[in-house]
Amino acid sequence: MNRSLPEGLDQRFLQFIGVTEETERDAHVFYLKLFRPGQEVLDLGCGAGYFVKMLREQNIEARGIDLDPLATAQAQAQGLPVSQGEAMAYLQTLPDNSLDAIFSAHLVEHLEVDAVFHLIREAYRVLKPGGFLLLTTPNVRALVSHLEMFWLHFDHKRFYHPRLLKFFMSECNFGQITYGENHPGPRDDPASTDVNSDSTGGLSWNAIIPQPQRSVMLPWWWFKKWLAQLIVIPYLDAIIPAPFVGHAFEVYVIGYKGTGDG
Repeated sequence: MNRSLPEGLDQRFLQFIGVTEETERDAHVFYLKLFRPGQEVLDLGCGAGYFVKMLREQNIEARGIDLDPLATAQAQAQGLPVSQGEAMAYLQTLPDNSLDAIFSAHLVEHLEVDAVFHLIREAYRVLKPGGFLLLTTPNVRALVSHLEMFWLHFDHKRFYHPRLLKFFMSECNFGQITYGENHPGPRDDPASTDVNSDSTGGLSWNAIIPQPQRSVMLPWWWFKKWLAQLIVIPYLDAIIPAPFVGHAFEVYVIGYKGTGDG
């Protein structure tokens, strides 16, 4: 019996839970300031190419790769340079020192540990000296990740703490490694903050805990938002800031390839 999931299921699921180009723009505009016009950028696990489109609007030479054929077809229908395929296999086809940056949003939690480590190592090979790798993933320190978003997706394998991703990057020779949270609200520089700094970025609550259609469910929705902001698990050392600002659903890790490396 063929037990494989239908093609395009991932993209149809994202549409089902209300992920749109607008919600993705709100979530990832935080990272645009890291990129510069003329840079060659690869988006690993790019979905329907929303961030590729944002980068290209800034005159950045961005392209993407995604495994989901429905998502890549939607991107290609907009004229975006997005290919269908597996991220690691695609990276292995690229020459050394050929990209200025690699961006990957919410891919690593779909992969086992060995695959994540080797993806980071391969990204280092492909990046030019001075280039950077930027990974985002659900925040293991946020209650909303545990109660809602992480277990909502059918293909999530495991959480990756940002310090673990930082360790993997350091093992693969990346330097200047920073990590932080992408909060709703005003935005700080993602390259200069860390996960304990309460940095802010752009992820809307509707993208995290979708507002219910029925008004009778609104009190429960408000309660979940309040609870998610109030409680952070499983780290007691994070309880002091939690009642005031909470922890964001998304964390990021950025590592740079040294200018003397090749």
